[in-house]
Amino acid sequence: MGTEVTLGGAGRSGRGYLSEPHLPGPGVVVVHDAYGLLPHVRQRFVALAVDLFDGRVAGTAEEAERLTDGLDVPRARGLLATAATQLLARPKVRPQRVGAVGFGLGGRIALLTATTGALDAIVAFSAILAPFERSLVPCP
Repeated sequence: MGTEVTLGGAGRSGRGYLSEPHLPGPGVVVVHDAYGLLPHVRQRFVALAVDLFDGRVAGTAEEAERLTDGLDVPRARGLLATAATQLLARPKVRPQRVGAVGFGLGGRIALLTATTGALDAIVAFSAILAPFERSLVPCP
């Protein structure tokens, strides 16, 4: 069971869903795909799931494409970095490390965020970066 949280910071406010285990462990930022922060994402992970679409979700591929086309990528990257910082501040995040798991669009945003050094590890499913977006990812 988790709780809705606000991600804060100058120009980086947003929403997320936090789920914490009873015992301490490393933090994970979960980044949804183009369909949004659907219920299965909330129920599957012990982590902070970032909501890139501010509560909007897609029911069809066309709706997902519209959400993706309207995404403010710099803001999304900022939300992930803010989520990682806020997760590191949680007392149960031990050791002090945060990784990210991203799916589709979320994997791309997680890879872009990882190039800044804001993450300790990354897993990106069904995600690639365009040639002009590629840069060194300094974590596993």
